[in-house]
Amino acid sequence: MEQLPTKRNLLMAKRNLLLANQGHNLLDKKHAVLVRELSYVKATAKQLKCQFENTLQGAKILIKVAKAEIGAKSLEKIVEKLPFDTSLHVSFKNIMGAVIPQIKSNEIGHNFIFTSLYSPAYSLYESTASLDEAFFAWQNVKNLLIQLAESETALRRINIQLQKAKKRAAALKNITIPKYEAHIKYITNQLEERERDELARIKTCITHSQTHT
Repeated sequence: MEQLPTKRNLLMAKRNLLLANQGHNLLDKKHAVLVRELSYVKATAKQLKCQFENTLQGAKILIKVAKAEIGAKSLEKIVEKLPFDTSLHVSFKNIMGAVIPQIKSNEIGHNFIFTSLYSPAYSLYESTASLDEAFFAWQNVKNLLIQLAESETALRRINIQLQKAKKRAAALKNITIPKYEAHIKYITNQLEERERDELARIKTCITHSQTHT
């Protein structure tokens, strides 16, 4: 429904246009920040994926070596004794509307099996250098997997916010802002035309009055 061409409606249309332009500028800034963050997370995820794959391959080789050195049954018994902690601590940070998880493992540090504060996961006579290396390698695999999951989740969520920002900016630029601009032009033209008609009426009245004087 077309609003009446009044000065009040003109002021409202101008205010709405100002707000729409401000919103568009904010979305442009949001888009720029998200693009930078997306680029950084992409590079991080790519690096982590490569590191994860290399570490996983190395861990597989080390466990094969350990298996060959101490035997499959002994390895299985030792693995059963290992304290695998699957608990995670998850916090969140907000990047321009994208809620990004930050995941950390609650596990004890790598050196716990050698400290006096904790019982060894396996006795030294059962252990070999390759077994220790394999143990730490698989711990690294776990940690890298957590980091990779965090990065890939961040990628998805940033992409979602980026697409939303694009759609909203496009709607403002192509629909909302042109609508208010057209409305302002229409009201302005109507008001100017009304003023011209009023001036013409006044002149006519003055001329008519002078004629009869």
